[in-house]
Amino acid sequence: MDEVRVEIDRIDQAMVDLICERFAYVDRAWQLKTRRPTRGCPGASSR
Repeated sequence: MDEVRVEIDRIDQAMVDLICERFAYVDRAWQLKTRRPTRGCPGASSR
């Protein structure tokens, strides 16, 4: 039973690590999406 518990704990830790990694990507996407351009619209020619 101890070996099973060790493996369950190992898998749980891997899942937590992956969720943290995913959150970092979601957070970065949110930052990029909510960032306002400093000069005009992207792709627009400046005249």
